[in-house]
Amino acid sequence: MKFFSRCRILCGILTGLLVILGIVIAFRLPEIFDKHSYSPLNSLLVSLFFIILLAVIILKCVIKDAEEDLSAVMNFAEDAKNGKDT
Repeated sequence: MKFFSRCRILCGILTGLLVILGIVIAFRLPEIFDKHSYSPLNSLLVSLFFIILLAVIILKCVIKDAEEDLSAVMNFAEDAKNGKDT
């Protein structure tokens, strides 16, 4: 179904951003866990990582649920069109 192509594109972009952000965070791990140095950039990166991760999970759930609902409605409409009202 092509109805959710924009949502899939957004999900793909967010997933790509999540991977890039994860790689950046992985290279900064020693700096993040050092108790003597605090950088607001590290806090911002980790916060963005978790926010985008949550957004991707929610977006995937919403897309899957909407596709299932749409397919159920289309099947119901097809059955009604064929005269199989229940």
